Amino acid sequence: MKVTVNGHHKRKQKGNYPFHIPVHLHYLPVYLPNIVPDSLYFWGMSENKTVGKWGELEAVRILREKGMKVLDMNWIFLHLEIDIIAMDGDQLVIVEVKTRGTNAFGEPETFVSKKKQSNLIRAANLYLEHKKLDCEVRFDVVGIVRENNKITSIHIPGAFSPYGG
Repeated sequence: MKVTVNGHHKRKQKGNYPFHIPVHLHYLPVYLPNIVPDSLYFWGMSENKTVGKWGELEAVRILREKGMKVLDMNWIFLHLEIDIIAMDGDQLVIVEVKTRGTNAFGEPETFVSKKKQSNLIRAANLYLEHKKLDCEVRFDVVGIVRENNKITSIHIPGAFSPYGG
């Protein structure tokens, strides 16, 4: 649809925004005053995805405190995704982050299914191939629960093995 402004034709913006926001910027965090988990918003995302993204940022903080170097976040290849990829010394660490608002249904780290583990192993192999890396790989899980503004987290190094067991 064209709109005439001062004799010039302009295209009307789609969506409800008064200005154009490139798609990749919809996922940048917007921090509001008094930064607490409830004040972290991501434009265009559901509440569950927002909690998940916040959990991933919290997991990055935890891993960095333990001396790990974060290489990538949300690495995607086809339908496979790795939440966090880090280096711990000379070991590549593939991290799955599980964030919940309550642990009433169980601890979040217990929700990494065999199918998800299989997908993470496949994704890790593709990452190693893509980046031309030759190093040992470890699979960690970080579980985060944020209940009543109280945050509890657990980091499980070597949570599962690509060789089973």
